[in-house]
Amino acid sequence: MLPAVHRAWQALPARCPACGLWTRGHRCTLCLARFAAPQPRCLGCGMPRHVWCNACHDCPPASARATQVVVGADYGLPWDGLVSRLKFQQQPELAAWLAPLLAQALDRLPVARAPVDWVVPVPLAPRRLQVRGYNQAWEVARRLAGPLGLTARPDLLLRWRDTDAQTGQDGRQARLANLQGAFMPAPGCRDLLAGRQVALVDDVLTTGATLRAASQALREAGVAGVCWWVVTRTP
Repeated sequence: MLPAVHRAWQALPARCPACGLWTRGHRCTLCLARFAAPQPRCLGCGMPRHVWCNACHDCPPASARATQVVVGADYGLPWDGLVSRLKFQQQPELAAWLAPLLAQALDRLPVARAPVDWVVPVPLAPRRLQVRGYNQAWEVARRLAGPLGLTARPDLLLRWRDTDAQTGQDGRQARLANLQGAFMPAPGCRDLLAGRQVALVDDVLTTGATLRAASQALREAGVAGVCWWVVTRTP
């Protein structure tokens, strides 16, 4: 879609998929105010606590896995329903309503936003991507990066190994083991990653196992820093 046509399309009125009211720009100010009211979140784990919660402050190796963790809202009404529909009901257009949730959180950071060179979606394994037809993280990332003046790249990180669904794993250690070695930098992209700052985008943060495994692959490729930008966080 041409940029001018895309901007005109974004300005058209549309019904919010959560509350049903008409709005413009795929940004429902009513839902954002009601269901994503500003609240302090830990920049180390994304939980609704102080800027640095005691657990992350007292355990630097744990909090150092990401330069900043930015979360749009808790995984609850109405965002959980939108995320589920985005992922499992063939509604990639809902990413246009979820990206502003994350953009709002980035605008309201109590500290300076960490520098970012590339916005990278957490990739899907080839088999799952073929079945779904799209990567929900990429649908959010590409809609988020443009208004921020950043570049989204879906081609820098691969999920080359199929794994069992994370929702079926019992606990953090099982999730970590399930994802061991599942990610790798795309062939020929190490020079693009070395020394750069990357924001990893995903739809849900639970234990952090997926984002941690993806971050490890990026750091092994020479990335200087990794942020996590996540639409929702399970309470």
